[in-house]
Amino acid sequence: QYVGFLISPPNSSSITIITVVLLQLVFTPVSFLAAGSILYLIARAFGGRGTFLEQIYTTLLFGVPLVILSYLLLLIPATSSWLPYLPHLYSLVLFAISLMAVHQLSRGKAIAVILIPISILLVLVLVGTTY
Repeated sequence: QYVGFLISPPNSSSITIITVVLLQLVFTPVSFLAAGSILYLIARAFGGRGTFLEQIYTTLLFGVPLVILSYLLLLIPATSSWLPYLPHLYSLVLFAISLMAVHQLSRGKAIAVILIPISILLVLVLVGTTY
């Protein structure tokens, strides 16, 4: 998305584009660490024994390449509506495996750690759209 802004900007000023890119550079790591903190607390509540640093490190090992792959898949014109989401689905599988390894959790508990925040967000979105 942002590469497209830089290559052929829409009818807006370059200051707007720079602001969007700078906000994204700040918001991405902050939101990643916030989400990682929530997932870490849930994993600890399920009896996880790993550290926050171990969890973040293992998540970054597969997360960064898969996000880059997802952005590259956006460049394929006919499949840009569904193909870029496949790496994100695969990252959920890898994240469950990394939670099992880092926190010594069972498969069910690792999946629950992932599904609890997703379920809460889904309920909030559904409730928000009905009001």
